[in-house]
Amino acid sequence: MVKVDIKKLPKETQQKLNELMPRVESKEIILEQLKKKHPKRYGTNPGLYEKLAEEENARQERILQNSAKTARTPETMQELEQILKAEGELWRDEHAKINDNTGEIKAPQVPARIIADILEKHLNLTLVGGSSKEIDKAIPYFYDLDEGIYISLARPLEKLCLAVERRANSKERREAIEYVRLEAPRNELTTDKTKIVCNNGIYNTKTRQLEPFSPKYFFTAKIKTNYNPDAKEPVINGWSVRGWLHEIAGDDETKLKLLWQLIASTINSNYLQPYAFFLIDDGRGRTGKGTFQEFLMALVGPGNYASLKLIEFENDFKLAQAIGTALIIGDDNNPNEFHEDNSKFKSMVTGDIVLINPKGLPPYTAKSHALIVQSMNGRPKLLDTTGGNLRRFKIIKFLHQYEDTPEGRRVKDDYIKRREVLEWTLKEAVKVDIENLVDTSESVSEVEKIRTENDPIAYFIENYFTELKSARIPIAFLFKFFQATQKYETGRTGTTTQRGFTRKLTKCLPAGWGYDRKNMYVGDCWNSEDLETLKKYSSPIAYEYKRTEKRSKDYQPIVYKI
Repeated sequence: MVKVDIKKLPKETQQKLNELMPRVESKEIILEQLKKKHPKRYGTNPGLYEKLAEEENARQERILQNSAKTARTPETMQELEQILKAEGELWRDEHAKINDNTGEIKAPQVPARIIADILEKHLNLTLVGGSSKEIDKAIPYFYDLDEGIYISLARPLEKLCLAVERRANSKERREAIEYVRLEAPRNELTTDKTKIVCNNGIYNTKTRQLEPFSPKYFFTAKIKTNYNPDAKEPVINGWSVRGWLHEIAGDDETKLKLLWQLIASTINSNYLQPYAFFLIDDGRGRTGKGTFQEFLMALVGPGNYASLKLIEFENDFKLAQAIGTALIIGDDNNPNEFHEDNSKFKSMVTGDIVLINPKGLPPYTAKSHALIVQSMNGRPKLLDTTGGNLRRFKIIKFLHQYEDTPEGRRVKDDYIKRREVLEWTLKEAVKVDIENLVDTSESVSEVEKIRTENDPIAYFIENYFTELKSARIPIAFLFKFFQATQKYETGRTGTTTQRGFTRKLTKCLPAGWGYDRKNMYVGDCWNSEDLETLKKYSSPIAYEYKRTEKRSKDYQPIVYKI
């Protein structure tokens, strides 16, 4: 939309515009017209026609006033709602029917099609997506004049429909929105990492200047902290952000850098950071994870973060709250909870399209650039431990234990939420490189532990294989031993087949062990105590193995000590 001050236009242009504006006829002129049109009726009921003239004059006056209102360019959402209301009144007055017999004016309801036309006239609308598949179920975004970003929430859009026509019911509002959805232009989200959407404008990291909000940028999230170039680091009763982060990092410079990269990724809400951060400790508590999460939430501000635990990503209804946020926080995940399916979580991390199914609304597709941060007292348990999944993890351990003191509570409840603390943090964070996240030795080690702990076969080799004493062990026995330990720990033997077990086993055998499929037999290298070890974990499985056990001289797939 281009803003034009009519008073600054040339007089000739102003005159032409005035000529285009509707004219208001006086009550007397209207009454004369009615006399000529209905001379006999006027003679019998002059009061009725005086009322008709008065109503028509008022209608023309409203049309003139609302025509002027609808020509304005709104600067706030309140002004936009006033203009939409004027558009609705204007349409109803232009299509009103006057009963010449009773003087009653009947104003029709604005239909859904016209509501959509009015919204398209005054709103910056778009569908977000790059492919037809993404667009098919996408919902329209509109530019929020107050926030400076595009929002897709159905409730505000329906509220704008009601501004045009307050009698529009739920079905009619959704019909209008569907027209808008089908006709809105398509655009990709702005993913320029040099543009950081702050509370008071867009900070350009190249020019180091704060730019005004603009609908030309397709941002769908922002943070509530103002960019203040003059911000100084506050020191509050000896506490400072810099000192606090050094404590968390344990004076490890690489870990400190990763902490700052996490903060910088949080405030850059339009840049897709294809990593999820996991904040963990060893289960002792009071390590500062919760305070650090509160700090991140304070930076982005209320309404710009969503609370979503790891398991809740697979819930289509709960996932809806995360769309259009800058940060997704999962606090206090249960480390003992096993996650068999985390496909939606992976899609959200990588910014892929996901299906959203909000309660009471039609399903739609969306993308999210929100940074994902999860915390737990331990490492997550996942079925998918492939490299494609785990390489998206950045893990930060919180090892410093804080005493439960009034001063410590003030840090969490007060210091980290102070405006001057947040503004200084933002000023520093905009300088941090977020494109090349560092790999700390701590994170690499913890990710490897996740892989081992969550790969049942690798876990089995690391934790149970050393209990066996034989120098040559049949694969059939190892598979039964694996099933027995699974049942012992989880109550079930799992779904792994012997073939799948063998394929994975050969990749994670301990050093000094080999595998042979058909050229060896156990012979005298078998130690019968291993069968007793199997019985210790499951007598039925041990019996089943004994029933089908091959003879010691039979060739069979085995693992052997080199």
